[in-house]
Amino acid sequence: SKASGLCFLGSASLNATVIGSTISRARLSGISVGEVSHGSRIQVVNVQIMRVVRDGVHISEADDLAIVLQGSQISRCKKSGLAMFGTKGLTTTIAGSTIREIDLNGIVVGGRSNGTTMDLVDTKVEDCGQNGIFTSRKTGWALRAVNCEFRTTKGSALSLHGMAIDEQVEVQSTTIEDTFAGIVLDSVVMARVSGITASSVAGPAFHTSGGKLVASDIRATDCGDGVVLVGKKGATADGSLRNVTVVGASSGVYLSNARIDAEDLFLSSNAHG
Repeated sequence: SKASGLCFLGSASLNATVIGSTISRARLSGISVGEVSHGSRIQVVNVQIMRVVRDGVHISEADDLAIVLQGSQISRCKKSGLAMFGTKGLTTTIAGSTIREIDLNGIVVGGRSNGTTMDLVDTKVEDCGQNGIFTSRKTGWALRAVNCEFRTTKGSALSLHGMAIDEQVEVQSTTIEDTFAGIVLDSVVMARVSGITASSVAGPAFHTSGGKLVASDIRATDCGDGVVLVGKKGATADGSLRNVTVVGASSGVYLSNARIDAEDLFLSSNAHG
């Protein structure tokens, strides 16, 4: 294709379903969605998107859109796997899918985006030139990831930036491996992480700058640092740690202008405790 594989533009109350298709070698994006609103819904089921010049799926200027990626694979994109820019009230569900071999971010939320909700289940994001998931400093967004895998990213598995207003993050039963950093949170009001295994992470497995981190049933092995909590100007970072194990790090737990409540904290073979 000389443009995008599929393009949905200027639609109100759009209801589209794409099943069992292959989109390859598009000059722009695999699927482009723009200027859609008023309860539109797009389902992408068992679809392969590969070898595209820009994004696997690109969404821009969309209001009140719901998009579902189920059992699909996005690979070998020159920009991002799933890119969302300038959206309001966007709901994204990704289930049983794989995003891999991406030059930039696996998933990115940027531009004038507000009120974006992302729900990832049984999904793999790997081999990314930047981050697995990246959100720019926006408001009103929420992320939930359950039983996911983030591997081999040159940036963070999750790099999430908010404005300390109403951001919510929940990550459960997830594996992070061979990344530059694990879960990095900047001005995120509340992040709850549980059942996380992080290994071979160059920097911190968990880094919170402002906001609150509630972590339980965590194991970090061979990471630069285990858990880092850093306050911001006028805002103390808060941490609640339960059953957290850090082995072979520089610092097991590092605090700066932060408060911590810890129980069953196991730190072993760390350079600085």
